[in-house]
Amino acid sequence: MSARLTCAKDAQSKEMALSISGTVDLSNVADLLAEGEKAVQAADATSPLRIDVSLVENAQSVLISLLLRLVAAAEAKGLNVSVSGLTGKMFDIARVSGVETVLPLADEAV
Repeated sequence: MSARLTCAKDAQSKEMALSISGTVDLSNVADLLAEGEKAVQAADATSPLRIDVSLVENAQSVLISLLLRLVAAAEAKGLNVSVSGLTGKMFDIARVSGVETVLPLADEAV
């Protein structure tokens, strides 16, 4: 399965969610980054942004790099950003690489 990035805004909470699904690897991470950065730039600065990775099927270190870049882009724009769905093997990769304290993990992410 290839990877997808979808963007949706919750009408009630006004939160924008970027959802990443499928298998993220070297063959598609550049496209996901470009799509994600475009979505971040289009986001309303007054709305919170959540990056959801709960539907990612394959955890590789390239996913952590993608998250770091998207979070940096969101923070540079002044967005209130969080990462959700980072569990199990994906969280272990973040912890081993020392970035779990850098990523703004939502409570359910750990």
